[in-house]
Amino acid sequence: MIIHAAPNYQIYFGDAKDRMYPNDYATWNDFSLCSREPIAPLVRRLHLNSIFFLRQVHGMQGAIVTDSLVQEIPPFSVDGDFLITNEPHTGIGIVTADCLPVIVYDRKRYAIGIAHAGWRGAVAGVVPALLSKLKQAYG
Repeated sequence: MIIHAAPNYQIYFGDAKDRMYPNDYATWNDFSLCSREPIAPLVRRLHLNSIFFLRQVHGMQGAIVTDSLVQEIPPFSVDGDFLITNEPHTGIGIVTADCLPVIVYDRKRYAIGIAHAGWRGAVAGVVPALLSKLKQAYG
């Protein structure tokens, strides 16, 4: 379900109808993620060129998602719990169950960040780490 759409970004929350269960695709450490079910319909619906996920570890590390990163590093192959980007048509995703998704957006720089915030990551400081990385990367 798209819960927010703006000219430069969309926020999408999936549910059970999307059939996006981590056990089904978390081992796909190759570059075919955008063309495989159940991810492909989401990529088409959101008009994405690429999508990137981390191997979530309930910590406070994250990554900057660039066009070159999605060409060089397969999804689910980097440990961390937040992603940031300002690349157009680049999806960043997290998977949550009983953890919270935290989403931040900078309207001036068109940068967005998303964090997987479970209690361990929240205590470790995943949200301040996300905000710090956004400021460091995009001003």
